[in-house]
Amino acid sequence: MVRKLLTIDIRRDAVAATLIKSGLKDNHLEGHTYIPISVDLPFEEGVARAFEFLVSNMPVQEARCVISLPAEDFSFRNLRVPFKGAKKIRQVLPFELEPSLPLALDRMLIDFHQIQAAEQTDLLTAAIEISRVETVLNLLSEVDLQPEKILPGGFAGAGILAASGRQPANFLFADINNTTCALYVVADRKVMLARSFPCRATDPKRTKLLAGQVRHTLLSLEENLEIEFEPEELVLSGAAGKDLADRPDLSDFFNLPVRAADMLQEKQINANRQVTMSWEPFRMNDAVALALTEIRGTKGFDFCTGPYARSHGWVEHKPRIIRSACIAALVVILAVISLVLDFRDQRKRVRHLDEQIASVFKETFPNTQKIVDPLHQTRVAIKEIQGAGLSSSANIPAVRTIDILQALSKGIDTKASVDLTRLAVGPDAVLVSGETDSFQAVNDMKSQLQQAAIFKTVIISQTNKSDNAVRFKLKLEI
Repeated sequence: MVRKLLTIDIRRDAVAATLIKSGLKDNHLEGHTYIPISVDLPFEEGVARAFEFLVSNMPVQEARCVISLPAEDFSFRNLRVPFKGAKKIRQVLPFELEPSLPLALDRMLIDFHQIQAAEQTDLLTAAIEISRVETVLNLLSEVDLQPEKILPGGFAGAGILAASGRQPANFLFADINNTTCALYVVADRKVMLARSFPCRATDPKRTKLLAGQVRHTLLSLEENLEIEFEPEELVLSGAAGKDLADRPDLSDFFNLPVRAADMLQEKQINANRQVTMSWEPFRMNDAVALALTEIRGTKGFDFCTGPYARSHGWVEHKPRIIRSACIAALVVILAVISLVLDFRDQRKRVRHLDEQIASVFKETFPNTQKIVDPLHQTRVAIKEIQGAGLSSSANIPAVRTIDILQALSKGIDTKASVDLTRLAVGPDAVLVSGETDSFQAVNDMKSQLQQAAIFKTVIISQTNKSDNAVRFKLKLEI
Protein backbone atom coordinates (compact mmCIF):
# COMPACT_ATOMS: atom_id res chain seq x y z
CA MET A 1 0.00 0.00 0.00
CA VAL A 2 1.35 3.42 -1.00
CA ARG A 3 1.40 6.03 1.76
CA LYS A 4 2.21 9.72 1.70
CA LEU A 5 4.62 11.21 4.20
CA LEU A 6 4.86 14.96 4.76
CA THR A 7 7.95 16.20 6.61
CA ILE A 8 8.22 19.83 7.77
CA ASP A 9 11.45 21.36 9.05
CA ILE A 10 10.51 24.53 10.94
CA ARG A 11 13.21 27.17 11.47
CA ARG A 12 13.09 30.74 12.78
CA ASP A 13 13.78 32.07 9.31
CA ALA A 14 12.19 29.45 7.01
CA VAL A 15 10.03 26.34 6.64
CA ALA A 16 11.21 23.46 4.45
CA ALA A 17 8.91 20.57 3.50
CA THR A 18 9.05 17.38 1.45
CA LEU A 19 6.26 15.06 0.30
CA ILE A 20 7.28 11.42 -0.04
CA LYS A 21 5.28 8.57 -1.50
CA SER A 22 6.32 5.48 0.42
CA GLY A 23 5.62 2.00 -0.94
CA LEU A 24 6.81 -1.56 -0.43
CA LYS A 25 9.46 -1.36 -3.14
CA ASP A 26 10.65 2.24 -3.12
CA ASN A 27 10.16 5.74 -1.78
CA HIS A 28 9.65 8.58 -4.23
CA LEU A 29 10.05 12.33 -3.71
CA GLU A 30 6.82 13.81 -5.05
CA GLY A 31 7.45 17.44 -4.17
CA HIS A 32 9.32 19.89 -1.98
CA THR A 33 9.21 23.53 -1.03
CA TYR A 34 11.30 26.05 0.89
CA ILE A 35 9.42 29.04 2.31
CA PRO A 36 11.50 31.90 3.83
CA ILE A 37 10.03 33.77 6.80
CA SER A 38 10.46 37.53 6.79
CA VAL A 39 12.35 38.97 9.74
CA ASP A 40 9.72 41.72 9.89
CA LEU A 41 6.98 39.24 10.81
CA PRO A 42 6.40 37.63 14.21
CA PHE A 43 7.38 33.98 14.22
CA GLU A 44 3.80 32.73 14.63
CA GLU A 45 2.48 34.79 11.75
CA GLY A 46 5.36 33.84 9.46
CA VAL A 47 4.90 30.14 10.18
CA ALA A 48 1.12 30.38 9.71
CA ARG A 49 1.61 31.94 6.26
CA ALA A 50 4.16 29.26 5.39
CA PHE A 51 1.71 26.50 6.36
CA GLU A 52 -1.05 28.05 4.26
CA PHE A 53 1.27 28.27 1.26
CA LEU A 54 2.37 24.68 1.85
CA VAL A 55 -1.11 23.10 1.88
CA SER A 56 -2.26 25.18 -1.11
CA ASN A 57 0.70 24.11 -3.27
CA MET A 58 1.24 20.46 -2.25
CA PRO A 59 -1.29 17.56 -2.19
CA VAL A 60 -0.90 16.83 1.52
CA GLN A 61 -4.35 15.28 2.08
CA GLU A 62 -4.21 11.97 4.00
CA ALA A 63 -0.45 12.33 4.45
CA ARG A 64 1.29 11.35 7.67
CA CYS A 65 3.11 14.32 9.13
CA VAL A 66 6.46 14.56 10.95
CA ILE A 67 7.97 17.89 11.97
CA SER A 68 11.08 19.33 13.59
CA LEU A 69 11.18 22.49 15.69
CA PRO A 70 14.09 24.96 15.94
CA ALA A 71 16.95 23.41 17.86
CA GLU A 72 17.46 26.65 19.82
CA ASP A 73 14.05 26.09 21.46
CA PHE A 74 15.40 22.95 23.16
CA SER A 75 17.58 22.58 26.22
CA PHE A 76 19.96 19.60 25.84
CA ARG A 77 21.60 17.77 28.74
CA ASN A 78 23.62 14.56 29.17
CA LEU A 79 22.58 12.29 31.98
CA ARG A 80 23.64 8.93 33.38
CA VAL A 81 21.18 6.71 35.28
CA PRO A 82 21.77 3.34 37.04
CA PHE A 83 19.08 1.42 35.08
CA LYS A 84 18.02 0.95 31.46
CA GLY A 85 14.25 0.44 31.45
CA ALA A 86 12.45 3.22 29.56
CA LYS A 87 9.61 3.29 32.09
CA LYS A 88 11.94 3.84 35.05
CA ILE A 89 13.91 6.43 33.12
CA ARG A 90 10.77 8.46 32.39
CA GLN A 91 9.80 8.31 36.04
CA VAL A 92 13.06 9.77 37.35
CA LEU A 93 13.94 12.03 34.42
CA PRO A 94 11.92 15.10 35.54
CA PHE A 95 13.48 15.04 39.00
CA GLU A 96 17.00 14.65 37.64
CA LEU A 97 16.58 17.53 35.18
CA GLU A 98 14.50 19.92 37.27
CA PRO A 99 17.44 21.84 38.78
CA SER A 100 18.89 22.55 35.32
CA LEU A 101 15.66 23.45 33.50
CA PRO A 102 15.18 27.10 32.47
CA LEU A 103 11.48 27.03 33.47
CA ALA A 104 9.28 25.25 35.98
CA LEU A 105 8.85 21.54 35.39
CA ASP A 106 5.12 21.82 34.64
CA ARG A 107 5.86 24.21 31.78
CA MET A 108 8.31 21.88 30.00
CA LEU A 109 8.08 18.80 27.80
CA ILE A 110 10.93 16.32 28.38
CA ASP A 111 12.19 13.39 26.33
CA PHE A 112 15.39 11.38 26.04
CA HIS A 113 17.54 9.57 23.50
CA GLN A 114 19.21 6.45 24.87
CA ILE A 115 22.87 6.45 23.81
CA GLN A 116 23.78 3.05 25.20
CA ALA A 117 22.17 0.69 27.70
CA ALA A 118 24.26 -0.94 30.41
CA GLU A 119 24.44 -0.96 34.20
CA GLN A 120 24.99 2.79 33.82
CA THR A 121 22.83 4.07 30.96
CA ASP A 122 23.93 7.22 29.15
CA LEU A 123 21.16 9.52 27.95
CA LEU A 124 20.92 12.62 25.81
CA THR A 125 17.91 14.55 27.11
CA ALA A 126 16.03 17.47 25.62
CA ALA A 127 13.39 19.79 27.06
CA ILE A 128 11.18 22.38 25.37
CA GLU A 129 8.64 24.87 26.63
CA ILE A 130 5.10 23.50 26.27
CA SER A 131 3.77 26.78 24.91
CA ARG A 132 6.16 26.62 21.92
CA VAL A 133 4.90 23.15 20.98
CA GLU A 134 1.27 24.19 21.44
CA THR A 135 1.75 27.23 19.23
CA VAL A 136 3.01 25.13 16.31
CA LEU A 137 0.37 22.43 16.83
CA ASN A 138 -2.41 25.05 16.79
CA LEU A 139 -1.05 26.56 13.58
CA LEU A 140 -0.92 23.10 11.98
CA SER A 141 -4.47 22.24 13.08
CA GLU A 142 -5.71 25.37 11.28
CA VAL A 143 -4.61 23.79 8.00
CA ASP A 144 -5.87 20.30 9.02
CA LEU A 145 -2.46 18.84 9.81
CA GLN A 146 -1.48 16.97 12.95
CA PRO A 147 2.04 15.61 13.34
CA GLU A 148 2.80 12.08 14.50
CA LYS A 149 6.31 13.01 15.69
CA ILE A 150 8.13 16.15 16.79
CA LEU A 151 11.95 16.21 16.82
CA PRO A 152 14.59 18.85 17.53
CA GLY A 153 15.95 20.50 14.40
CA GLY A 154 19.09 18.82 13.03
CA PHE A 155 18.79 15.70 15.21
CA ALA A 156 17.33 13.59 12.39
CA GLY A 157 20.20 14.57 10.06
CA ALA A 158 22.83 13.66 12.64
CA GLY A 159 21.14 10.30 13.27
CA ILE A 160 20.87 9.42 9.59
CA LEU A 161 24.53 10.24 8.93
CA ALA A 162 25.57 8.30 12.05
CA ALA A 163 23.97 5.16 10.60
CA SER A 164 25.41 5.74 7.12
CA GLY A 165 28.13 3.38 5.97
CA ARG A 166 29.67 6.17 3.88
CA GLN A 167 30.36 8.27 6.96
CA PRO A 168 33.21 7.97 9.50
CA ALA A 169 32.20 6.60 12.89
CA ASN A 170 33.27 9.82 14.69
CA PHE A 171 32.31 13.22 13.31
CA LEU A 172 30.67 16.58 14.06
CA PHE A 173 27.42 17.64 12.42
CA ALA A 174 26.73 21.39 12.27
CA ASP A 175 23.25 22.51 11.17
CA ILE A 176 23.71 26.25 10.58
CA ASN A 177 20.91 28.77 10.07
CA ASN A 178 21.07 32.51 9.56
CA THR A 179 20.97 33.18 13.31
CA THR A 180 21.82 29.95 15.13
CA CYS A 181 23.78 26.72 14.85
CA ALA A 182 22.91 23.27 16.20
CA LEU A 183 26.01 21.17 16.79
CA TYR A 184 25.79 17.39 17.24
CA VAL A 185 28.64 15.10 18.27
CA VAL A 186 28.57 11.58 16.82
CA ALA A 187 30.93 9.07 18.45
CA ASP A 188 31.03 5.40 17.52
CA ARG A 189 28.00 6.04 15.28
CA LYS A 190 25.91 7.31 18.21
CA VAL A 191 24.64 10.86 18.73
CA MET A 192 26.35 11.60 22.03
CA LEU A 193 25.90 15.30 22.63
CA ALA A 194 23.94 18.27 21.26
CA ARG A 195 24.00 22.00 21.81
CA SER A 196 22.64 25.10 20.14
CA PHE A 197 24.20 28.57 20.14
CA PRO A 198 23.84 31.92 18.32
CA CYS A 199 25.73 32.13 15.04
CA ARG A 200 24.66 35.00 12.81
CA ALA A 201 25.43 34.79 9.13
CA THR A 202 26.26 38.51 9.07
CA ASP A 203 28.85 38.21 11.83
CA PRO A 204 32.35 38.46 10.28
CA LYS A 205 33.69 36.40 13.17
CA ARG A 206 31.20 33.61 12.60
CA THR A 207 33.85 31.03 11.64
CA LYS A 208 35.96 31.84 14.68
CA LEU A 209 32.84 31.64 16.88
CA LEU A 210 31.94 28.26 15.43
CA ALA A 211 35.47 26.97 16.01
CA GLY A 212 35.32 28.09 19.63
CA GLN A 213 32.00 26.35 20.17
CA VAL A 214 33.40 23.18 18.65
CA ARG A 215 36.26 23.23 21.16
CA HIS A 216 33.90 23.89 24.09
CA THR A 217 31.65 21.05 22.92
CA LEU A 218 34.53 18.60 22.77
CA LEU A 219 35.68 19.59 26.23
CA SER A 220 32.14 19.16 27.54
CA LEU A 221 32.00 15.71 25.98
CA GLU A 222 35.21 14.63 27.71
CA GLU A 223 34.09 16.04 31.07
CA ASN A 224 30.48 14.82 31.08
CA LEU A 225 30.85 11.43 29.42
CA GLU A 226 34.50 10.80 30.33
CA ILE A 227 35.46 9.68 26.84
CA GLU A 228 38.24 10.77 24.53
CA PHE A 229 36.88 11.90 21.22
CA GLU A 230 38.78 12.67 18.04
CA PRO A 231 36.44 13.77 15.25
CA GLU A 232 37.37 12.59 11.77
CA GLU A 233 35.19 15.03 9.87
CA LEU A 234 32.98 18.12 10.14
CA VAL A 235 29.73 17.85 8.18
CA LEU A 236 27.86 21.06 7.37
CA SER A 237 24.15 21.52 6.67
CA GLY A 238 21.51 24.21 7.01
CA ALA A 239 20.61 27.22 4.89
CA ALA A 240 23.64 29.23 6.06
CA GLY A 241 26.04 26.30 5.94
CA LYS A 242 26.63 26.63 2.21
CA ASP A 243 28.65 29.84 2.60
CA LEU A 244 31.03 28.15 5.03
CA ALA A 245 31.28 24.99 2.93
CA ASP A 246 32.41 27.06 -0.05
CA ARG A 247 35.42 28.44 1.82
CA PRO A 248 38.58 26.60 0.72
CA ASP A 249 40.44 27.38 3.97
CA LEU A 250 37.77 25.94 6.28
CA SER A 251 39.45 22.56 6.70
CA ASP A 252 42.68 24.27 7.79
CA PHE A 253 40.78 26.50 10.18
CA PHE A 254 39.15 23.58 11.98
CA ASN A 255 42.04 21.19 11.38
CA LEU A 256 39.43 18.73 10.11
CA PRO A 257 38.14 17.58 6.72
CA VAL A 258 34.94 19.52 5.99
CA ARG A 259 32.20 18.38 3.63
CA ALA A 260 28.62 19.31 2.81
CA ALA A 261 25.76 16.96 3.63
CA ASP A 262 23.25 15.79 1.02
CA MET A 263 20.60 13.48 2.46
CA LEU A 264 19.31 12.44 -0.95
CA GLN A 265 22.61 10.66 -1.47
CA GLU A 266 21.49 8.06 1.09
CA LYS A 267 19.73 6.39 -1.89
CA GLN A 268 16.54 5.44 -0.06
CA ILE A 269 14.47 8.17 -1.67
CA ASN A 270 14.18 8.39 -5.46
CA ALA A 271 13.56 11.67 -7.24
CA ASN A 272 13.14 12.49 -10.91
CA ARG A 273 15.06 15.27 -12.59
CA GLN A 274 12.12 17.63 -12.81
CA VAL A 275 11.54 17.55 -9.05
CA THR A 276 15.21 18.10 -8.20
CA MET A 277 15.85 20.96 -10.65
CA SER A 278 15.34 23.51 -7.86
CA TRP A 279 16.78 21.26 -5.16
CA GLU A 280 19.13 22.87 -2.62
CA PRO A 281 20.55 20.23 -0.25
CA PHE A 282 21.58 22.68 2.49
CA ARG A 283 18.03 23.97 2.84
CA MET A 284 16.25 20.61 2.46
CA ASN A 285 18.56 18.21 4.31
CA ASP A 286 16.68 18.08 7.60
CA ALA A 287 13.27 17.62 5.92
CA VAL A 288 14.68 14.65 3.96
CA ALA A 289 16.33 13.32 7.13
CA LEU A 290 12.94 13.34 8.89
CA ALA A 291 11.55 11.19 6.07
CA LEU A 292 14.49 8.78 6.22
CA THR A 293 14.02 8.48 9.99
CA GLU A 294 10.42 7.37 9.44
CA ILE A 295 11.28 5.04 6.57
CA ARG A 296 14.01 3.30 8.57
CA GLY A 297 12.09 3.34 11.85
CA THR A 298 14.97 5.08 13.64
CA LYS A 299 14.43 5.59 17.36
CA GLY A 300 15.10 8.91 19.00
CA PHE A 301 13.34 11.96 20.41
CA ASP A 302 9.60 12.39 20.05
CA PHE A 303 7.79 15.27 21.71
CA CYS A 304 4.42 14.35 20.21
CA THR A 305 3.42 12.35 23.27
CA GLY A 306 0.79 12.47 26.01
CA PRO A 307 -1.89 15.11 25.32
CA TYR A 308 -0.14 16.05 22.05
CA ALA A 309 -0.10 12.57 20.56
CA ARG A 310 -1.97 12.05 17.33
CA SER A 311 -5.58 11.25 18.27
CA HIS A 312 -7.53 11.03 15.02
CA GLY A 313 -5.67 8.21 13.33
CA TRP A 314 -8.93 6.22 13.21
CA VAL A 315 -10.67 8.99 11.31
CA GLU A 316 -7.85 9.23 8.79
CA HIS A 317 -7.48 5.50 8.24
CA LYS A 318 -11.15 4.57 8.69
CA PRO A 319 -11.88 3.94 4.96
CA ARG A 320 -8.78 1.76 4.56
CA ILE A 321 -9.48 -0.15 7.76
CA ILE A 322 -13.11 -0.78 6.77
CA ARG A 323 -12.06 -1.86 3.27
CA SER A 324 -9.42 -4.22 4.68
CA ALA A 325 -11.90 -5.60 7.21
CA CYS A 326 -14.48 -6.24 4.45
CA ILE A 327 -11.90 -8.05 2.33
CA ALA A 328 -10.82 -10.13 5.34
CA ALA A 329 -14.46 -10.96 6.18
CA LEU A 330 -15.11 -11.97 2.56
CA VAL A 331 -12.07 -14.25 2.58
CA VAL A 332 -13.25 -15.88 5.84
CA ILE A 333 -16.80 -16.35 4.47
CA LEU A 334 -15.51 -17.93 1.26
CA ALA A 335 -13.24 -20.21 3.29
CA VAL A 336 -16.17 -21.32 5.49
CA ILE A 337 -18.38 -21.93 2.43
CA SER A 338 -15.59 -23.98 0.84
CA LEU A 339 -15.25 -26.07 4.01
CA VAL A 340 -19.01 -26.64 4.24
CA LEU A 341 -19.28 -27.71 0.59
CA ASP A 342 -16.26 -29.97 0.92
CA PHE A 343 -17.76 -31.53 4.07
CA ARG A 344 -21.06 -32.18 2.29
CA ASP A 345 -19.26 -33.74 -0.67
CA GLN A 346 -17.27 -35.99 1.65
CA ARG A 347 -20.44 -37.07 3.44
CA LYS A 348 -22.08 -37.99 0.10
CA ARG A 349 -19.04 -40.02 -0.91
CA VAL A 350 -18.98 -41.82 2.45
CA ARG A 351 -22.72 -42.56 2.21
CA HIS A 352 -22.29 -43.95 -1.33
CA LEU A 353 -19.39 -46.16 -0.21
CA ASP A 354 -21.42 -47.42 2.77
CA GLU A 355 -24.24 -48.39 0.40
CA GLN A 356 -21.80 -50.24 -1.88
CA ILE A 357 -20.32 -52.09 1.10
CA ALA A 358 -23.78 -53.07 2.34
CA SER A 359 -24.77 -54.31 -1.13
CA VAL A 360 -21.63 -56.46 -1.47
CA PHE A 361 -22.15 -57.82 2.07
CA LYS A 362 -25.75 -58.83 1.30
CA GLU A 363 -24.68 -60.61 -1.87
CA THR A 364 -21.87 -62.42 -0.06
CA PHE A 365 -23.81 -63.31 3.11
CA PRO A 366 -27.50 -63.42 2.13
CA ASN A 367 -28.52 -65.16 5.36
CA THR A 368 -27.49 -62.18 7.52
CA GLN A 369 -30.67 -60.29 8.44
CA LYS A 370 -29.29 -57.15 10.10
CA ILE A 371 -26.22 -55.20 8.94
CA VAL A 372 -24.60 -53.13 11.71
CA ASP A 373 -20.89 -53.08 11.02
CA PRO A 374 -20.15 -54.76 7.68
CA LEU A 375 -16.40 -54.94 8.24
CA HIS A 376 -16.69 -56.58 11.64
CA GLN A 377 -19.48 -58.90 10.51
CA THR A 378 -17.45 -59.95 7.45
CA ARG A 379 -14.46 -60.77 9.63
CA VAL A 380 -16.65 -62.88 11.97
CA ALA A 381 -18.26 -64.73 9.04
CA ILE A 382 -14.85 -65.48 7.49
CA LYS A 383 -13.60 -66.86 10.79
CA GLU A 384 -16.69 -69.08 11.06
CA ILE A 385 -16.18 -70.40 7.52
CA GLN A 386 -12.50 -71.02 8.22
CA GLY A 387 -13.44 -72.84 11.44
CA ALA A 388 -15.99 -74.97 9.64
CA GLY A 389 -13.44 -75.86 6.98
CA LEU A 390 -10.93 -76.90 9.58
CA SER A 391 -13.45 -79.06 11.44
CA SER A 392 -14.66 -80.78 8.29
CA SER A 393 -11.15 -81.48 7.13
CA ALA A 394 -10.76 -83.86 10.02
CA ASN A 395 -13.34 -86.17 8.39
CA ILE A 396 -11.73 -86.20 4.96
CA PRO A 397 -10.60 -89.77 4.09
CA ALA A 398 -6.97 -90.29 3.57
CA VAL A 399 -7.41 -90.72 -0.22
CA ARG A 400 -4.93 -89.03 -2.44
CA THR A 401 -6.01 -87.23 -5.57
CA ILE A 402 -3.49 -89.20 -7.58
CA ASP A 403 -5.16 -92.47 -6.40
CA ILE A 404 -8.54 -91.13 -7.56
CA LEU A 405 -7.09 -90.23 -10.96
CA GLN A 406 -5.52 -93.69 -11.25
CA ALA A 407 -8.84 -95.39 -10.42
CA LEU A 408 -10.60 -93.29 -13.03
CA SER A 409 -7.94 -94.10 -15.61
CA LYS A 410 -8.26 -97.86 -15.00
CA GLY A 411 -12.05 -97.79 -14.77
CA ILE A 412 -12.63 -96.18 -18.18
CA ASP A 413 -12.15 -98.37 -21.23
CA THR A 414 -9.41 -97.02 -23.40
CA LYS A 415 -11.38 -98.03 -26.51
CA ALA A 416 -14.41 -95.99 -25.45
CA SER A 417 -14.75 -92.39 -26.67
CA VAL A 418 -14.90 -90.46 -23.37
CA ASP A 419 -14.00 -86.76 -22.76
CA LEU A 420 -13.93 -85.63 -19.13
CA THR A 421 -14.83 -81.92 -18.80
CA ARG A 422 -14.95 -81.51 -15.03
CA LEU A 423 -13.49 -83.22 -11.98
CA ALA A 424 -14.34 -82.05 -8.45
CA VAL A 425 -12.87 -83.85 -5.44
CA GLY A 426 -14.77 -83.33 -2.19
CA PRO A 427 -14.35 -84.70 1.32
CA ASP A 428 -16.73 -87.65 0.73
CA ALA A 429 -17.33 -87.79 -3.03
CA VAL A 430 -15.90 -87.13 -6.45
CA LEU A 431 -18.01 -85.44 -9.13
CA VAL A 432 -17.14 -86.27 -12.74
CA SER A 433 -18.67 -84.61 -15.81
CA GLY A 434 -17.99 -85.39 -19.44
CA GLU A 435 -19.21 -86.57 -22.85
CA THR A 436 -19.34 -89.98 -24.59
CA ASP A 437 -20.94 -91.45 -27.72
CA SER A 438 -23.83 -93.51 -26.20
CA PHE A 439 -25.89 -94.22 -23.08
CA GLN A 440 -24.46 -97.77 -23.01
CA ALA A 441 -20.99 -96.32 -22.73
CA VAL A 442 -22.14 -94.44 -19.59
CA ASN A 443 -23.50 -97.64 -18.04
CA ASP A 444 -20.29 -99.51 -18.87
CA MET A 445 -18.24 -96.73 -17.27
CA LYS A 446 -20.36 -96.94 -14.11
CA SER A 447 -19.90 -100.72 -13.91
CA GLN A 448 -16.14 -100.51 -14.38
CA LEU A 449 -15.69 -97.71 -11.81
CA GLN A 450 -17.87 -99.60 -9.32
CA GLN A 451 -15.20 -102.26 -9.26
CA ALA A 452 -12.55 -99.76 -8.00
CA ALA A 453 -11.75 -100.31 -4.33
CA ILE A 454 -11.67 -96.65 -3.35
CA PHE A 455 -15.24 -95.93 -4.54
CA LYS A 456 -18.12 -97.11 -2.33
CA THR A 457 -20.84 -96.46 -4.84
CA VAL A 458 -21.09 -94.90 -8.28
CA ILE A 459 -24.30 -93.01 -9.16
CA ILE A 460 -25.27 -91.63 -12.55
CA SER A 461 -26.54 -88.17 -11.56
CA GLN A 462 -27.51 -87.01 -15.02
CA THR A 463 -27.42 -88.06 -18.68
CA ASN A 464 -28.74 -86.27 -21.74
CA LYS A 465 -28.08 -86.38 -25.43
CA SER A 466 -26.90 -83.33 -27.29
CA ASP A 467 -26.22 -83.58 -31.03
CA ASN A 468 -24.07 -86.70 -31.54
CA ALA A 469 -22.82 -86.90 -27.92
CA VAL A 470 -24.20 -88.00 -24.60
CA ARG A 471 -23.41 -85.76 -21.66
CA PHE A 472 -23.16 -87.33 -18.23
CA LYS A 473 -22.50 -86.60 -14.60
CA LEU A 474 -21.28 -89.22 -12.17
CA LYS A 475 -21.08 -89.08 -8.40
CA LEU A 476 -18.47 -91.40 -6.93
CA GLU A 477 -18.71 -91.77 -3.13
CA ILE A 478 -15.38 -92.33 -1.47
